[in-house]
Amino acid sequence: MGNRLAGILGVTLCASLVTVGICSPQQDGARRSSPDQANASKPKQRDDQEEWRQGLQAKAKQNFDAEAERERSGDRSTSNTTADFDHCFGQRLEETAINLKNFDGVIRQLQSGPPQMSGSAAETTARPAGPELAPAQHAAEFDRLENAWQRYGELACEAAFHQAAFHQFDGGTGAPSFQMQCELKLTRDHLRELDLIHGSDLHR
Repeated sequence: MGNRLAGILGVTLCASLVTVGICSPQQDGARRSSPDQANASKPKQRDDQEEWRQGLQAKAKQNFDAEAERERSGDRSTSNTTADFDHCFGQRLEETAINLKNFDGVIRQLQSGPPQMSGSAAETTARPAGPELAPAQHAAEFDRLENAWQRYGELACEAAFHQAAFHQFDGGTGAPSFQMQCELKLTRDHLRELDLIHGSDLHR
């Protein structure tokens, strides 16, 4: 009876000490090693983030190079009718718009920053011009500027359409083709602008 009571008391005492870590050397050892584990995970996190960045950069290059090659190949059509020409040119414009959309998507992801490890915070750095924007703020600013460019492109090519319709084609059917050519040129020019503006993210 005495041995049984002593065993029960021993188990109870050990259970109470586990909560403060005295009776659990494994937990205590894990607690002591956690800073080392956190430090050891940092190089892996940097490697993962660099792999993430390089993957996005490769996607951006693929879209940029594909559009540059299409531009070098020329956009002249062998269509014999205006309707066929418009259809052909419309397809080319759609492909160019997709390349721009994909290029935009890569830049937005880069602006948003790499995925953070659970429990880690994004590092911020003070700049001479003021505090650095948070990743979400960078992405929101990029979206705002892209929306403004989209609106500019629409207005500019609408003006080109009206200019062509009433002054170059005398109200004829060539104006829509002229508008699509305007959109195609502006979109490709914008791809080059984005590549220049965000080159530090796209090419480092």
